[in-house]
Amino acid sequence: MPPKGFAWEKTTTKKTPTTTEDIVIFEKDKPVSLEVDDKLFGSSFSLVTNLSTTIGDWMINSALRTQRLLETMRPFLRKVFGVKGIVIEATTNKPIFSDPNST
Repeated sequence: MPPKGFAWEKTTTKKTPTTTEDIVIFEKDKPVSLEVDDKLFGSSFSLVTNLSTTIGDWMINSALRTQRLLETMRPFLRKVFGVKGIVIEATTNKPIFSDPNST
């Protein structure tokens, strides 16, 4: 006669705790650091980090160069597009979508 029940209901091994270390309790307002072996990340992590830093620096430098170029071309652009065509220098304390004719 076959045994009754499911295979996972009958176990022959004893249950032992899976961790042998003490459980660490973290304090609420203190910093926590994690020590990771350098071999885990290796050169690929360094490559990705350096590459993203280089691309970010390039993007910021390009934006600054573009800003400087447009600032030097400002008088020419004013002549081409009119006095207030591109650059708006007037300051106001009204909201953007307010009626300009209201006082």
